[in-house]
Amino acid sequence: MQNNIILVDDDESIAEGIKHFLEKNNYSVSVFENGQKAFSEIIRREGTEQFNFLITDFLMPQMNGLELVKKLKENCICIPTVVISSKRRADLLVSFKDLEVLEIFEKPFELKILSNFISEILSKDREACTCKS
Repeated sequence: MQNNIILVDDDESIAEGIKHFLEKNNYSVSVFENGQKAFSEIIRREGTEQFNFLITDFLMPQMNGLELVKKLKENCICIPTVVISSKRRADLLVSFKDLEVLEIFEKPFELKILSNFISEILSKDREACTCKS
């Protein structure tokens, strides 16, 4: 199975750096600069070539990472998710409480650690996420 990752970050240089690194590690990566565009693509691919991992920045225009994760949960779309942000991890933990985000990486972070984390998560059988009713 192809590991399709969706990466959402409005900083083009960061997004391209992460994309390049992950593609060298045999991941297919689609990049979007905001949550609204990413959400539209996730919906478009539902039931076909779905994404099986989401990396999202926190602060972005149009729809930020928190809004994206909430909207996915509201629509019962379950994608293992990590958040990347220049904000302190401790400050974000409260915001993402109960949204089933697996980890928050503070920028800058080592790409190898992110890649290893993704590999570990994708190698496990995932339980179904809980949907907000």
